[in-house]
Amino acid sequence: MSPPCRTFDASELPTRIQENADGRRRKLEGGSRRIELSACKLFKMNQWECELKDESMPHSPISCWPVTRFFRMCKDKNGLFSVETTAWEGKPKGASRPPGRTSNQTTTLQWTNNWSDL
Repeated sequence: MSPPCRTFDASELPTRIQENADGRRRKLEGGSRRIELSACKLFKMNQWECELKDESMPHSPISCWPVTRFFRMCKDKNGLFSVETTAWEGKPKGASRPPGRTSNQTTTLQWTNNWSDL
């Protein structure tokens, strides 16, 4: 089981990455004082969210739609670290659920991933 994660607003991300997971200020190379999040290399991961049309049918059709997540690869004195920046980057176009889906439908989700360099 993974350790609990602190949650915060996406606008706080540039400030929060100045500290490591233990809450200690990151040590930087070359006399830098801050990590500029926008200068870190951008990556994206395309995942697919899928659901069965009818879970009671043995060979029910499956509908899938893309879910794009963004990450930045930054560097401190200890090396590279990644930060998920999906909310900070803004919602990508075309990344919404398919139309006609109601909240009381039962769903089965399946996730797969594929990393891409931007």
